[in-house]
Amino acid sequence: MFPRNQGGPFGSREPRSPRNPFFPSSPYKKNASHVILDYFKNNDGRWDIEKISQSIGQVNKIVKQADPLVKQMTSIVKKTKPK
Repeated sequence: MFPRNQGGPFGSREPRSPRNPFFPSSPYKKNASHVILDYFKNNDGRWDIEKISQSIGQVNKIVKQADPLVKQMTSIVKKTKPK
């Protein structure tokens, strides 16, 4: 419909990469570990103990659910592995 160099009805622009919906863009780049740690802080910059404990509980539930599956898969792989 539009020639490649015109960029559509809004003029000539280079295509942008899509934004990550979970980590909003900021004027300065942060290390990924800082972004994850910032999730556990309040708006005033203090650690949110409630959010931390809820997240630990969720991870614990996931591990408890996945553990039997991993054990089953391990035993299946061991049985099918040629000697």
